[in-house]
Amino acid sequence: MDFQHTLTLICPACSTNQTFQANSSRFICPACGWKGAFRLPVIPPKKGKANEKIAKRSFNERIRDITIQKTGQGFVISWHTFTWRNLLLILGVVGWGGLFYFLYYMMEKNPTDPNILFILVLYMLIWAGLGYTALAMTINRVVLMFDQKNMSRHHDPLPFLGEFEMPLEFISLFYAEGLNDKTNAKPSPIKKPGKGEHTEMLLHTRADSYRLVAVLLSRREIQLFSHFSRPEIIYFLQEQISGWLDETNSPAQRQGVQRAG
Repeated sequence: MDFQHTLTLICPACSTNQTFQANSSRFICPACGWKGAFRLPVIPPKKGKANEKIAKRSFNERIRDITIQKTGQGFVISWHTFTWRNLLLILGVVGWGGLFYFLYYMMEKNPTDPNILFILVLYMLIWAGLGYTALAMTINRVVLMFDQKNMSRHHDPLPFLGEFEMPLEFISLFYAEGLNDKTNAKPSPIKKPGKGEHTEMLLHTRADSYRLVAVLLSRREIQLFSHFSRPEIIYFLQEQISGWLDETNSPAQRQGVQRAG
């Protein structure tokens, strides 16, 4: 499958659709001059032939409100962590809280029993953990940032798991791949890119969803994005990030950073 090296982004200032090249150094709206974050488009799935299924996960992409911003100082992608699956987590927190009445009844019968006190403390800790997780997944945004030296990921406004910061020189490459291949009943073995290969690839071109992975020099893989039903978005982000990595790791750029330091 061939992909265009362009993607249409939505300007939040004037609500116009603007098309940018994957190697664009900056995103500036030609209509109103907006220089902030642009929204990634989410096209509703279209009904095709009778035997074709509707594209999956478009709701998740829509609710994420993914934005992308690129300036001379850095490159930032952010998105909401909330998906429909968080509703199940919220229901689980509510259901777990309902057990409190049972424990309260047990304590009334024997309030000095150390076993019941231990169970109550453990119960409250688990409830607090589930509640914090549900709250963080509901209101948080993930911010993935690339600057002159580092790649970092953090959550805002509540701290959460999966945050990190590492030098760009530790990253070997980025690659995209499809999950749940639709083309073959028995998928063929996957040959992943070798060290130093900044490939432009989608290992399965017809898949349920697509993801973007960063590979470190140690060969450890970090999943950056997942559950995208449109491969064009992943492909565009892959080219943007790989281009930023190539530009930042160039000899001229490294000398400039060293002098600035």
